[in-house]
Amino acid sequence: MPQFVGDLRRMGFVNWFAYAADRALEKASGGWIRARALWFYAQPVDLIPQTTTRPGDRISTTVVSRAELPEGAFGRPHGAFAKRFDQGSICIAARRDSELIGFMWLQFDELREQLFRCDFIPCPHGRAAWDFDLYVAPELRLSKAFARLWSHARSYLCERGIETTISWIAFDNDASQRAHRRMGAKRVGWAIVLTAGSARVVLSTARPYLSAGLKDSRTRLFVDSS
Repeated sequence: MPQFVGDLRRMGFVNWFAYAADRALEKASGGWIRARALWFYAQPVDLIPQTTTRPGDRISTTVVSRAELPEGAFGRPHGAFAKRFDQGSICIAARRDSELIGFMWLQFDELREQLFRCDFIPCPHGRAAWDFDLYVAPELRLSKAFARLWSHARSYLCERGIETTISWIAFDNDASQRAHRRMGAKRVGWAIVLTAGSARVVLSTARPYLSAGLKDSRTRLFVDSS
């Protein structure tokens, strides 16, 4: 079976077409033109499964400060964590004994995405937040780490009156989309970010719906969780 047929069946036509268009533009332009497409998913906080800790459990989760998180962990660019903390993001870390094995991040105001040069604002303010960069070391992805991180996030969000957490997922990331749907998340919108060198055009279901920019300008998208 040709690979594209398998990809088409796995992703569905819309996701596959967006993925294929981006790859074709990237190849034809030598990487100068990209068309990245992403879904916005809203996860009701009260549907996030809760876990319990038992005596002898080696995996634990906690909110960590910048001093407790080594820069460059899990291959992230040096300085990325400092920027996230400066912007008010919260990091929940998972450890096995004392070893850092994963994390997830929360943002209650605007999520400044470097990849797209977009700022995502969760709406309604005070009742929605963003979750992003959920990661667990590959050798421990069948452990309780993912569930523990989500359970800790649920408690943290509930304490602050947050009803929904939003995330963006690339059109071609079918595994992440399925995982979110299993927890009760639903699609609430999409965005397509077309870049040609330093120029950028953003088309989205989120306000302002259509925008363009050059060089270091940024696009603000107000993503409604309903």
